[in-house]
Amino acid sequence: MNILQYTLLSIKGRKLNAAFTVVALTLAVTLTFLVIMLSSGIEQGIKKQSATYDLIVGAEGSPTQLVLNSVMYLDAPIGNIPYHIYEDMKEDDRILRAVPLALGDSYYGLPIVGTTQDFFLPYREGLAERFHLADGAWFEEPGDVVLGSFVAKEANLSVGDTFTGNHGLGENGDQHGGFTYKVVGTLEPTGTADDKGIFTPIESVWLVHEEEHEEHEDAASDNEEEQHDEEHEEDELEITALMLKPQQIGHIPSLKEEMDSIHEVQAIFPVRTFRQLLETFDYGKNLAYLLTGVSIVLAGLFIVFAIISSIHQRKQETSILRSLGVNRNKILANLLLETFILSGAGTILGIVFAYLIFAGLKMISLSQFGLKLGDVGLPVEYALYAGLVFVGATSIALLPILPSYLLNRKREF
Repeated sequence: MNILQYTLLSIKGRKLNAAFTVVALTLAVTLTFLVIMLSSGIEQGIKKQSATYDLIVGAEGSPTQLVLNSVMYLDAPIGNIPYHIYEDMKEDDRILRAVPLALGDSYYGLPIVGTTQDFFLPYREGLAERFHLADGAWFEEPGDVVLGSFVAKEANLSVGDTFTGNHGLGENGDQHGGFTYKVVGTLEPTGTADDKGIFTPIESVWLVHEEEHEEHEDAASDNEEEQHDEEHEEDELEITALMLKPQQIGHIPSLKEEMDSIHEVQAIFPVRTFRQLLETFDYGKNLAYLLTGVSIVLAGLFIVFAIISSIHQRKQETSILRSLGVNRNKILANLLLETFILSGAGTILGIVFAYLIFAGLKMISLSQFGLKLGDVGLPVEYALYAGLVFVGATSIALLPILPSYLLNRKREF
């Protein structure tokens, strides 16, 4: 019987202690790697989202709410701003790309985004396309919709299907039964919140609410109704937000000052707002690191206790082996190999579980928060960290063993 076979039999003979050691180490490694991966994934995802536009214009209120609603399609819109602001900015020589957004409706919780075809274009001619059609065509007429890749799968919609939207971002909002959308195209995955968007001409959003308004006008006279409709049509020419990409970075301060000077309008830097969100997240990340450190210490203690509890049994085994003429160096090699196997198993299982959990959290993050966590892969620093965990676990496991071995070895001389 070689040393590997004997070691595996030795582990089998102490199944409970071995399993306890592996589970404790697996939990510690899983938690540690998951915290690191989530931290990196969230940071990458937010940076990718915030780099879309340099300036966002919207109604006065919370800058964070404006960014989350217009970039990630989370939370409710703060309010609306006049459509003519978009028209003015579109003709402004300082503006490279101006894209209006009209938000507030949804289809089973998935946001309906009223916009223009400029939304899908690169910021500048010659740059790589940001969006690619997986099927169908781009929207042309009011009522046409192009689905993000996540929407097509989640809502089980394809080109040619029709549906009606709901008021608000929840699944239980009032249904806009008087206006029907038709799917004309689906997008390939982008890795951003746009994967969960339902994109339609901005006129669609105006028509939806115009028809809803007409359905509730029962008691108005013809003249009053005509006058009210004209006023309503003028009021409907509003947008939720305006995304701006200037020709030059130097134009940003003057554009922001100009937008802020308009009554009940604000302009914000999405990068700065997302950076503040990351700073807030850092507090939670540091707490997670602290809890992770505690879990590693506890796992180490569990391993030590498990090994100490088996020392008496090991002494009996060692005595039997010694009486059979087995060299102490072979006994030590057995202990080392057993420790390597258990520590290696715990480390590898911890990494595997961390990646599996992270993959699940990526799907939840996109569907619930509109944020696709960045891909973490297996960078060099992760491999180095795994090696450190393995060495640390092995060292902890050997602490109760080596003194006894060295003492017994000394007595032989």
